[in-house]
Amino acid sequence: MTGISPVSPAGSPQSAAAMSLALARMASGQRITKAADDAAGLAISQGMTAQVNGLNQQAINDQYTYNADQTQAGYQQSNQDALQQMRTLAVQAGNDIYGVNGRSAIQAVENQLSAYLSNQAPANAMSVSVDVTSSGGAAQALNSLDSDIQDSSTSQATLGAQMNGLTHQIASETNTSLNLAASRSTIADADLAAESTDYARNAAIQQFSIAALNLYNQQQSNVLGLL
Repeated sequence: MTGISPVSPAGSPQSAAAMSLALARMASGQRITKAADDAAGLAISQGMTAQVNGLNQQAINDQYTYNADQTQAGYQQSNQDALQQMRTLAVQAGNDIYGVNGRSAIQAVENQLSAYLSNQAPANAMSVSVDVTSSGGAAQALNSLDSDIQDSSTSQATLGAQMNGLTHQIASETNTSLNLAASRSTIADADLAAESTDYARNAAIQQFSIAALNLYNQQQSNVLGLL
């Protein structure tokens, strides 16, 4: 009598493969764990990754530029404050109630402020020389200082416009990067809820398959026992 060989309870190869894929996706958080999973999707997501990385770095570069401009703006405002003070002193020196001694005292302060401006870093230094030791000199100083103040104000406005543009540029780059990352996520990232469901479903199929094969083998053994 020929015996009936038992069937090995290996389960369903398809469900085992599906469980392995779902587990890999849950572990990595990626829907595409290898090129074979979705070759076109992988190429698209990698292209998006390059764009996101580039935008993020450009935003960092622009932020560095903005920070440098902010430092420059501080120097410009300091110069503007000194010029305004020098002009106020020139107006004061133009008053005829001040004699030689009074105007000399005012001139000493003007000299200190002028030295402060000229001793700045090369990019911020200003050469401002005024003589307020006479009413005529004070009048000439006012004209000179008005011109310097206007030039300083123009530089401040130009830098402020650049900083404003950088603020909008950084915001645009950041927003575009976030939108691209979200689009990439729909292509490359795993849906953990769906993968968990698939894993549980295929695990149930696997268990059912093994149980069915075990029952089949048991029945075959019972048949052999009756022969």
